[in-house]
Amino acid sequence: MSSITLRLRIPLPSDKPVSVPILTELVPDGIKPGTLFIVEFDPASQWLAVAATIAASYLRGGGCVGYVAQLRSPETVKESLLALGVDVSAAIREGRLFMNDWYSATLAAGRLEGGAAGAPVFEPIEGGVRVRSLKVADLSLEWLKLSKQGPQAWDIVETWPAGAINIGESMSQTLRFNEEKP
Repeated sequence: MSSITLRLRIPLPSDKPVSVPILTELVPDGIKPGTLFIVEFDPASQWLAVAATIAASYLRGGGCVGYVAQLRSPETVKESLLALGVDVSAAIREGRLFMNDWYSATLAAGRLEGGAAGAPVFEPIEGGVRVRSLKVADLSLEWLKLSKQGPQAWDIVETWPAGAINIGESMSQTLRFNEEKP
C-alpha cells in the first residue's frame, strides 16, 4: 500500500465548518478550518476519481480549488473535471481553479531540464504553475526566495477566499526523488 496525501486546507476566518462533497457523508457536521486529511490507498484504487469528483463538485458549487497534479498530467486532470461537468476554462478565468503541475518533473527523473541557469523552480503555465524540480534542496531555496516576496497565487491560506480547498494527489513522488524510499 502506498502512502498518499490529500491536502485539504480550509482557510476560514472563523471556526465555521465547511461541507466538502463526498466527505459530507463521512463528516456530516462539516470540516473545520485547517483540517488536513491524509489518505492511504492502494495504487490500483479509485483515489484519482475520488479526488477529481471532490474538486469537480466543489467547483460546480462555486468553490475555489487548488489541485496539485502529481500522478497524472494537468491536462488529464482538466479532462476529468470537464467530464464531470466543470467549465474548466471559466473556473480558471474566474480564479477558482489553480492547477499545480508536479507531474511533469516526474517524467524527467525529478527535475525538468532546459530552464535558464538560475531559472525559478515554479514556472507559470495556463491556470497555474509547473514545478521544474521535485528536489527538496531546489524547492526549499525557491520557497525561501518567494517567502521574501510575500504570498503567491497558489498560497491558498494567504490569498484565496474563505472555504477554498487544496487537493494533492500524492506526495510519494516527492519522496521518491529525494532518496526517501521505504
